[in-house]
Amino acid sequence: METENKMGKVFYCEYCERSFKDCPKTRKTHLKSNEHKANVHLYNQQFKDEIDILKEEVNKTACHFFQKGACRYGEQCLNSHLTVEKFDHLKAKVFSKIYSGHLNMQSLASSEFVEIDPQKHLSIWLQQRNAPQDYDLFSEFSNIDFNTLPPSLIPPKIEHFEGISCDWN
Repeated sequence: METENKMGKVFYCEYCERSFKDCPKTRKTHLKSNEHKANVHLYNQQFKDEIDILKEEVNKTACHFFQKGACRYGEQCLNSHLTVEKFDHLKAKVFSKIYSGHLNMQSLASSEFVEIDPQKHLSIWLQQRNAPQDYDLFSEFSNIDFNTLPPSLIPPKIEHFEGISCDWN
């Protein structure tokens, strides 16, 4: 947000709650500063879903400094600040959302933390597979005009294969 002052234009950063003279150099320096990046990260952290937090935390190792008392890096630490109990609670919340149908299994991109009961997973998969489909796949492809397709996507005709001989040994 920019305001007019005696000095000229003043830029106010809402993340950092600071104002400074607005010129490209000072704005660029501020936007690249660690303080600004940390404040933006803290702001965006409040909008993250449990699944996003779990995806980030699963690949992290436990923070040695946090376990001993306090970590000086805080939110910028590359290691996890979750205790085992908090991690298990977060994982339980995510999987309860999956089983209740509020979350899709395909949204779990990294499957290294997925420890699912196979019977429950199979029953969910069977329910989704047996659910009636909303569209007819044949009608989708019957409307395609093959003359407008590039040559690599035009399906081959049976005549292309009639003169070819092959041995199936």
